[in-house]
Amino acid sequence: MYTAEINRGNPALLLFLFDCSYSMSEKYGDSDMTRGKYLAKICNESIDQVILSCEKGDEIRGYFEIGIIGYGEGTKDLLAIDSIINLANNPKKIIKGEFDGVQIDRPIWIEDPTEQANTDMKAGFEKAKSILEDWVEKHPLSFPPVLIHVSDGQWTSDSPVDTAVDIQNNVKTEDGGVIIMNIHISGDSKGAIVFPTQQPGSDKHQNGLYEMSSILPEQFLKRAQELYPDTGNEARAYMFNAQPDDLSKFFDIGTRLVG
Repeated sequence: MYTAEINRGNPALLLFLFDCSYSMSEKYGDSDMTRGKYLAKICNESIDQVILSCEKGDEIRGYFEIGIIGYGEGTKDLLAIDSIINLANNPKKIIKGEFDGVQIDRPIWIEDPTEQANTDMKAGFEKAKSILEDWVEKHPLSFPPVLIHVSDGQWTSDSPVDTAVDIQNNVKTEDGGVIIMNIHISGDSKGAIVFPTQQPGSDKHQNGLYEMSSILPEQFLKRAQELYPDTGNEARAYMFNAQPDDLSKFFDIGTRLVG
């Protein structure tokens, strides 16, 4: 399980699911950005890193497909699923940035998705389930899709737990079930709960996100243990109260697959 080769004939899918509710407009941790803007920044950087991992000489090989869904009152496509080749060649725009004093071009595929809305997390997972079912039917031999979900709070509609567990158990390729990773980002100064091996508390939303998270497959676990040495062998792909640095590491763990 979770050993299928990622190649051009059998690409892997990275599907992002983002909370777009009004509370994402609040300042995020010690950064100078809102949660929504910081999330977009990290997502763009992650897509760029996936593209770089697919470069072989002057060629970009189509090892991955990427899509982004947002939810608030309902759902919306923030980035329709596309091949890494098309994404590399067609960013939404290019902005100038600086790295170690050097001016560089930064491709942008997604901007701050925040809207004035509640948090219909269940609708988001139902939308994801439909997309994932369609994708695995077309790619039965591929490495299982990775669903990376980012939220900053509690759902305000029906519980999404049953839908997420159904995805884990029943949406799969021949190599295994969909890997669901959940991260709760927060402005709270309390320490993060990182990759727990048991329910982290008594709060139904916190425990719900734990149940909605997959046990980390081996290659994910090894990377998690490099970044967080205390991560246990049966750890769930879940962080609670994650700060900006944790979000960056979480995306790194979820997207660092080898083509």
